Amino acid sequence: MTQEKRKLHTLIVCSVLAISLIGIHGRDLFTQAMPAKERYMMMVRGENNLLQQDYTGTSLYRITNLTKEISVQAELTPPESARLQAYVAGIYYDALLQKAQPKQAEEAAIRLSEYCLPEYAVQIRDNYHQEFSTLGTELDFGLQGLLDLYMFRAGHDNFTETEEIVIPTDLGGWLANGDEIPLSPLAGSWSHWLVPEGTVFEVEPPIERGTAEYQEQEEQVVAAVANSTPEQKAAAQYWGGFTDKGVYPADLWLSIMYEELPDGLSDLEIAKHQKLLTQSVADSFIEAWRIKYTYWTERPDMAIEGFAPQFDNPYFPSYVSGHATVSQTAADILSYLIPQKTDQFQAQAQEAADSRLWAGVHFDMDNAVGQKLGRQVASSIIESREY
Repeated sequence: MTQEKRKLHTLIVCSVLAISLIGIHGRDLFTQAMPAKERYMMMVRGENNLLQQDYTGTSLYRITNLTKEISVQAELTPPESARLQAYVAGIYYDALLQKAQPKQAEEAAIRLSEYCLPEYAVQIRDNYHQEFSTLGTELDFGLQGLLDLYMFRAGHDNFTETEEIVIPTDLGGWLANGDEIPLSPLAGSWSHWLVPEGTVFEVEPPIERGTAEYQEQEEQVVAAVANSTPEQKAAAQYWGGFTDKGVYPADLWLSIMYEELPDGLSDLEIAKHQKLLTQSVADSFIEAWRIKYTYWTERPDMAIEGFAPQFDNPYFPSYVSGHATVSQTAADILSYLIPQKTDQFQAQAQEAADSRLWAGVHFDMDNAVGQKLGRQVASSIIESREY
């Protein structure tokens, strides 16, 4: 592809994505939010939340669940899974915006998934074939052009950039497992979706090891694990991805979105909500990972002799907490879209952050600063555009 064509493609991509990000405010809700614990226990018992309109039969919901499944099968990292969800939601919405039928939007999303995960293309096609009977639908000229634009972006978003990773020994004390490379160390350099170009988020450095303040952090996490209640342990399992709601934070917030969508939304409106949520969460992961691999901080059990977390550490540095960061971003975006549910979303974001302390996989500073960063990401997105 010539340099002139590349410039043209980039210009068209930016134009399409900018136009398609015009948003819709959430409508009035007619039910009260269920407490997080009650909703979790209903899920454990296999019961459905029937208090609101059920959107689980929609085409996009089914594609979303299949995307969750392929993310697990492909063993994607949390930022990688969020990236895939952002691409799927984006092209699905943009296809509907071009007046495409749902079956054509499905096909476009499937083809883009295959492009993003070429080594799993056959498996993706097989998985979708079991769910949809309209596979193989031909895309018209406009949709094929849209797919080409998304493929171009996926090939130029810095995802495939590689470099030799050298784990620093003079920073935050993070310990590698032999020669194993930590997960997604370059995710902080991926291209943003919605965060305005040139935006710099201010993040304070972590508390220095060996100080009295750091010792307080250590004592706090030890106490949190030792004194955690059954409800807190259940929350740690839920947010840790050990339930059928999803393995990744992006998946959990998508489940929450579908549970709390207002009644009466069209397919286009649902897709618009989902595109804004998934691309905001993907941006939030980029920022969290940028900080993680700036400071390379140790996990609590690396710092505290004899300490055992509730479950194994995720294999990447501790500061800042990805769960705390992206959950705050997700909660703020959903609060913007569905303001009547703001208190619930904010409580869930706080629980997501606290759950990492209860599980013993993060210090409190990881969560607190992560939440601040997540708020900044959401604010930059909301304030920069008219939805």
